[in-house]
This record gives sequence, structure tokens and C-alpha cells, in this order.
Amino acid sequence: MIRKSAEAQPAPAAFVNGYTDGQAARQGKHVLSAYLRVGIDDYAKGFRAGFYARMAPSGVTELSVRRQVVNL
Repeated sequence: MIRKSAEAQPAPAAFVNGYTDGQAARQGKHVLSAYLRVGIDDYAKGFRAGFYARMAPSGVTELSVRRQVVNL
């Protein structure tokens, strides 16, 4: 079985939304809520990555707009 690397898969929309919101919050000098500090969902992980300027999966840093999240 051949596994694809994590870099080959697109980032989840919630992560991208969190990442862009985190970048905006960092620039606006906002304080993190308890949910954003410890949340384990994709949005919170992305928010922390953007807020703390961490390395994001390929394709995320080039995005300047939020993705639409669709619940199925």
C-alpha cells in the first residue's frame, strides 16, 4: 500500500478559514479565547497556526480569502 504524504492533500476548509482569521487577529493584536488556545478541531488548529505564524500546509499561505465550508 502506498500512502500519500500530507503535503499532497489540500488543507481542510475549516483549517484555511482559521488560518486566515488567525493572521487577521495577530495583526489586530487580539487575545485568544480559551477555545482558540486549546481547541482540537481544524478551525482552532488553523487559527493558532495563523496567529502564531507557524508553518502551514502547502497551498494555505497563498490563500488570502476564506473557503466556504459545506456541511453534508
